[in-house]
Amino acid sequence: MAALSFDDILCDADLIDTITVKPTVRLVADNGRAADLDMAAVPGVVAIVVPAAQKLILQSDGALRDGAIEIFTAYAISGGSSTDDSATRQPDVVTWHGRDYLVQAVEDYSAFGPGWVHATANLQQFNPTA
Repeated sequence: MAALSFDDILCDADLIDTITVKPTVRLVADNGRAADLDMAAVPGVVAIVVPAAQKLILQSDGALRDGAIEIFTAYAISGGSSTDDSATRQPDVVTWHGRDYLVQAVEDYSAFGPGWVHATANLQQFNPTA
């Protein structure tokens, strides 16, 4: 294990924030049709880093703001994975400060403390009136 433990640093009350994680599982029935099953939303305690300034991307139908966050947590966030032949866990949707982010990638950071992960999540949609 690394000499530095995330438990000592990222659990500081000055650094942590709360999120809501919305897991989804895609089930495939015997007839081959898939259906998404939304699981109960789970609150979590995390450290959030905004890696760069948000970019304004202009499109033909208007403007869309693009943003990403990096999440450090001991909660088992998923970027999507197969659980068995008939079920697939979809990437989690994380709600932080009223905005929904889709988890794109998850890295194992258990070398810095048991159960820690680093996840990158992208803003799903931008609502300028919110």
